[in-house]
Amino acid sequence: MNKEKMNVPYSYKDHRLGKTLVRYMIDNDSGQTALLLIPVSAMDQYAERGEYSDRWAVGSLVQLHLRNHPAGILHGTSMRYSPSTAQLVFDEQTVDQKENETIIETVLRADTYRCIHRLSWRSGEDAFEVRTRFENRGNAIAVLDMLSSFSLENLSPFCSSDASERLQLHRYRSAWSLEGRHTVDRLEDLQLEFAWAYPEVEKFGSIGSWPCKKFFPFAAIEDTETKVLWGAQLAIPGSWQMEVCRSKNCVSLSGGLADREFGHWAKEIEPGESFTAPVAYLACVQGDDQDLTHALTHLHHWAADRQPDVEQDLPIVFNEWCTSWGTPTHDKMIAIADHLKGSEVRYIVMDAGWSKSTVEGNYGQGGNGDWEVCEKAFPNGLKACSHELKKRGFITGIWFEFEVTTEGASVYGAEYDDLHIHKDGRVLVTESISGRRSYWDFRNPEAIDLLSRKVIDLLRDNEIGYMKVDYNGNVGLGCDGAESLGEGLRQHLEGVQAFFRKVQCELPHLVIENCASGGLRLEPSMIGITSMSSFSDAHEGLEIPILAANQHAMLLPRQLQIWAVLRKEDSEQRLYYTCSSTFLGRMCLSGDITALSTEQRDICWAAQKMYRTVYPIIKHGKSRLIEQRGGSFRHPAGRQVLLRVSDDEKNALLIYHTFKNSPEEPLELTLPEGNWTVEETLNNSVRSLMNNKLILNPMPDFSGSVVSLQKTT
Repeated sequence: MNKEKMNVPYSYKDHRLGKTLVRYMIDNDSGQTALLLIPVSAMDQYAERGEYSDRWAVGSLVQLHLRNHPAGILHGTSMRYSPSTAQLVFDEQTVDQKENETIIETVLRADTYRCIHRLSWRSGEDAFEVRTRFENRGNAIAVLDMLSSFSLENLSPFCSSDASERLQLHRYRSAWSLEGRHTVDRLEDLQLEFAWAYPEVEKFGSIGSWPCKKFFPFAAIEDTETKVLWGAQLAIPGSWQMEVCRSKNCVSLSGGLADREFGHWAKEIEPGESFTAPVAYLACVQGDDQDLTHALTHLHHWAADRQPDVEQDLPIVFNEWCTSWGTPTHDKMIAIADHLKGSEVRYIVMDAGWSKSTVEGNYGQGGNGDWEVCEKAFPNGLKACSHELKKRGFITGIWFEFEVTTEGASVYGAEYDDLHIHKDGRVLVTESISGRRSYWDFRNPEAIDLLSRKVIDLLRDNEIGYMKVDYNGNVGLGCDGAESLGEGLRQHLEGVQAFFRKVQCELPHLVIENCASGGLRLEPSMIGITSMSSFSDAHEGLEIPILAANQHAMLLPRQLQIWAVLRKEDSEQRLYYTCSSTFLGRMCLSGDITALSTEQRDICWAAQKMYRTVYPIIKHGKSRLIEQRGGSFRHPAGRQVLLRVSDDEKNALLIYHTFKNSPEEPLELTLPEGNWTVEETLNNSVRSLMNNKLILNPMPDFSGSVVSLQKTT
């Protein structure tokens, strides 16, 4: 369309960044400015907006609410559409182009404040990093009750009407040992249809210090007619929110810190001071949801590549948790190491129970916080154990849950109350399966000093090379000590992450595993400061390959630790099922390693040897999940294939699992164009391979198979 002939009342600032057109739309009259992301491949379907209409508005790059302003039209439901947002107008935009990075800064101003929206793009990526900063330019304290990390407007820009029955919302739900359920909802089913006056909103998120307890901090809107998706992922360790809003013909997606109404967050900004919202990753693709999530998670490589050198070839882990169940000893650890001679395992990790426990029967976690080595279990200390493991060629790992203290520890007592988080004037105490616990306050320098001695010095003095950091409690809404409970939580978690960085700074060769009752901290900011993350607490469940495959959408498999618990009563079929699952990420073995038969051991060793040859595809590649299964994770039915193709499309890895009532017919798959050959298999399932047409045999229920392939031409 000819924009001049249409008398279009807005202007564009367009930037072609890779496969995406980044468009800033500015209302010529009001100065309101919005961000549109458009795949270059779909530009011919762009629906040009015409003259002003009471069914459409530009929207805003930033959503915020200041307490001194009237509440917005959705007060009690959403803090969007606030007068604070309406006052923001375009001021200026700068573009800084470096060799491999482009940074676009857009300034929106109001009378006494302004917001700086910073979009960064690295060459070769299909996603963007966004930071939003609020600056108080007035003479009085500004109280923020809401500030978005990002806001995407005008969804879908390929339809000039309300896009009825063509928009849907993608989310990933999460629960303990049920992490990563992909759900898709039509906007109509969420009642996001406009009636005649008020906007509607679907607001969701997670509250507390388990950011993945209910949902992963991710959302995407899909236009099903153009096959275009817009998605966002928040890098945030605490309370967060996402909002899908419908205002007349306009749909928007925004998110950031859980606001005052949702997460009891408010922040006071002194004159001349500023506050920056958590980072958001944004992407827009023409394809499907797996193309979108690959674009977002590919940004995680920048942090993963900075992990210790020992991590770069994805070493195999043995964790003794499902071996001793909280009762590790020196002799048990050495026996495990002796049975792992000749294996490909590099890290041997002793889990909970190595420290003195004052409470029996709670998985070796009673009295955590003192972190004194149990002399009965380790009569010569942890250093002697580390030396013995090192003699056998292994790196020693140890479990910590250093953010909490549990009932029975001396530091749980009243004399340490000032070093703990308080809520409503009292030490915050929560219940768990391992007893009551309280939480160190990571804003308190005395707490940091104490933990430095208890954790960092212990790791250094005992020559520990790997630390599993667990976190089995949730602070909840927030804590005292700031202008709001939510801000107290944000500051506390900022201190937690600063301590992680302190550990890394003082012990640069240390490998750190991120675990929170399994997978309840699988978000980019925690993933980015650790080497790998525990995928779940579903250590022995049949659902393991389902959970692991689903999580390729949220984090890189090179950082996704998958458990294979080996039992002496396991059949050959069960062992293949279990071991095959670990090819979906980082292989972590556990269980009855000292009691396996020769035949069982051979299967496990074969899996490890194959893993060592295919790890480059796990490290760098693109996953495609193919499902033919039912809805239950706990009682899976059908079958599942995950095909991972290397970045150069010259190698591929296929992980195939069957569940209850698996189909009896073969499964035909299409590989990328070219001639392919089978390089290696674990429990071979290949019927035939001709050029790029691969046919897999049906397998008995609850079987597993791995196939590596190479393109010859």
